[in-house]
Amino acid sequence: MGKGNVRISIRYKLFAVITVLIISMTTVIGTVMIRRQKKQYLDQLVQFGVFVASYQAQACAEPLLYADELAMSLLVRDVSRNPQVVEAMVLDKDGIIRAHNNLEKLGTFYVAPRNTNSTDELGRVTLHHLIDQKESLLEFVSPVEYPDMRIGTVHLILSRNYIDRDISQATWFVIGLAVVLMVVGAGLSLILSTVLLKPIQSLVRGTREIAGGNFDFHVDVHKNDEMGDLANAFNGMARDLQMKRVIEESFGRYVSPHIVDRILENPDQIWVGGANHEVSLFFADIRGFTTLTERIPPEELLALLNGYFSLATEVIVKHRGYIDKFVGDAVMAVFGAPVADPDHPINAVRALIDLRDRMADYNAAIGNGIQLRVGMGATLGQVVAGNVGSQTRMEYTVMGDTVNVASRLTQMAKPGDILISSTLYQRASSMIRTEEVGEIHVKGREKPVMVYRVLRSETERNVP
Repeated sequence: MGKGNVRISIRYKLFAVITVLIISMTTVIGTVMIRRQKKQYLDQLVQFGVFVASYQAQACAEPLLYADELAMSLLVRDVSRNPQVVEAMVLDKDGIIRAHNNLEKLGTFYVAPRNTNSTDELGRVTLHHLIDQKESLLEFVSPVEYPDMRIGTVHLILSRNYIDRDISQATWFVIGLAVVLMVVGAGLSLILSTVLLKPIQSLVRGTREIAGGNFDFHVDVHKNDEMGDLANAFNGMARDLQMKRVIEESFGRYVSPHIVDRILENPDQIWVGGANHEVSLFFADIRGFTTLTERIPPEELLALLNGYFSLATEVIVKHRGYIDKFVGDAVMAVFGAPVADPDHPINAVRALIDLRDRMADYNAAIGNGIQLRVGMGATLGQVVAGNVGSQTRMEYTVMGDTVNVASRLTQMAKPGDILISSTLYQRASSMIRTEEVGEIHVKGREKPVMVYRVLRSETERNVP
């Protein structure tokens, strides 16, 4: 999260989204309904006004012609009983009011309203939309004819207050409905967010646990939906990470972290199935171990041996090799497999010299006159590397004539000796000082092997 960003819970975001959706949908639907209802009411009012004005014009034709004011007044009175009628009047051809629902206006000259907004022609009836200070009015004007001669007009003014009142009530109903839906939506969003957030919070907790190194954490799966799929995927990821950590911890005891990283980057690489590799390898064997077993109690001997193996493993891993196996009191180390390493000859020789130097310090620390003398033999060549074993037990190892040569050189090595073959000498001669031992014959090989004894490293040449 960037600095200054405000954290907003999903619960509130969900509430906001649902609220906006409810308000938007209610507003749109309410507006459409109110407009439709308003138009429907207005159409009904116009139809009513046209009908009443036409009827009134037809009914008062003879009374107007014969100046029967009583008949016209009764007709106007009946029309005015409708609550929507504001004014109803009958005018003669000279514009004099002959009948009106307000008796005080009888005999006065009719003055047309000046606040007309618009005018519509509806057949023989003219509709004027009037704007009053208090209300909106509709004036219907229909001619009075007898039979084809115009003898006057009928004016009917209707109020739109009832329409506006109904529309106002409908508007408040929509607003009330929106509020109710908002409350219901808030409750639903709370329930929904709780249901959704519970597994998410569990996943967040699991992520933190795994980030802290707890790969045994398990997310409970209670749903058979996408959230359940996500929980199952998370548990699968945790298992894979646990397996990766096991591989790193277990395999990392035998190979360098560099090799472990390379293997984990390409877990499907064919190195597990067997392949030819050029490697450098050596054996380091304790001389006189049988005599030590007779002199030292078993528990002390085991402690010494484990200390030696720990030291050898540390040195080999440091120089990017891996422990192929422990054979009794001997260690077999391989450089250049399972991951190819162009510097494997140099790394192997450095590991040999480093192990010999570290053994001197280890013997000094043991005391009690006990000394572990190690003879080492190394060579370089082609091997077959891969998994060997049965369906129930397998191990990764290297095989071939190169292993036999290194084993034979180790058998020849005296305590403190490092014997290397000519193939390894040719690739690492620039960094070591050696002396020629001579050729030896290895069982199974036709050609002899030239052997060199490593005296000191290049950095030690100036040491007297």
